[in-house]
Amino acid sequence: DLLMPVVDGFTVLSSVLDENPEVPVIMLTGQGDIHLAVEAMKRGASDYVSKPFEPDRLASAIVAARARKEGPHRNGASPRSVVPAE
Repeated sequence: DLLMPVVDGFTVLSSVLDENPEVPVIMLTGQGDIHLAVEAMKRGASDYVSKPFEPDRLASAIVAARARKEGPHRNGASPRSVVPAE
């Protein structure tokens, strides 16, 4: 979340991405301001979901973040669907 008592969400986002820049971060917040969403994306968030949200909205954000992290695969196959040669 962007507004938390001790540390704000942008600080958490920066800390997470400093530690592991490849991890997708989805910002969940009650602050539905488009300017904050744009700023979150500029700072590296993979998505920005305003509360309250529908479960399908969060699920689609997770699926999209995973797809971006995994990248395109040959013939659309995911790494889990590839059977290793014996």
